[in-house]
Amino acid sequence: LQVGDKCTHTPTFKPSDASFKDKVTYSSNNPSVASVNSKTGEVTAISPGQAVIKATIAGNYVSSNGQIVREYTVKVVAPLTGVNLPATKKMVINSSYTFAPELLPKNTTDTCSYKYESDRTDIVEINQTTGVAKAKQLGKANIKVTVTTNRGTQFTASTEVEVINYLPGDVDLSSKVDAVDAALVLTLFKNHNATELNIAIGDVDSSGVLDAVDAMQILTMYKNNVYGQ
Repeated sequence: LQVGDKCTHTPTFKPSDASFKDKVTYSSNNPSVASVNSKTGEVTAISPGQAVIKATIAGNYVSSNGQIVREYTVKVVAPLTGVNLPATKKMVINSSYTFAPELLPKNTTDTCSYKYESDRTDIVEINQTTGVAKAKQLGKANIKVTVTTNRGTQFTASTEVEVINYLPGDVDLSSKVDAVDAALVLTLFKNHNATELNIAIGDVDSSGVLDAVDAMQILTMYKNNVYGQ
């Protein structure tokens, strides 16, 4: 079943004219994957995984050991329905970035392969299988990814990449280095959410990370009017 599907298995009774047909109760051992109506036996697929559905007759309706149980296994899958890339992306010249499309749904059970393409390899070069892009010169390029599933379905997404130059320390890309950049560096450092672009521009001490040392150096650059602004 796919997530959201419903189905009902109708049991076969022996004897066929048994009077206890309405005495069957149903249960699921994993209702977060597949739930079942305890009276009707209707199964609803909730999330990817497997669940065992049991049908039980117990009590005075059974002449053997007190109950009869029959079961079957439900496998729930979540096929890929789409992929996303950010609409735009900025890259600093000579920097690298790894593109990774968002899969929809995020919990898809499909196995996927990827093919990346650039319409301007002189501006942005990209590895066809890994998605690692290299910004080679200033300009714009369109990056396209084609995702193929194990079921043979294909989905595509594209993004426009702009390769930019920069002033070291100008983290907010305002064309000047000032106290705003220093404050932004401290915020990114505190929240541990600096991007590759932030690091490429703000890592003025070339330590490989964005931290308070960079913020202090940016403030010093601002104080000393390094760029004559």
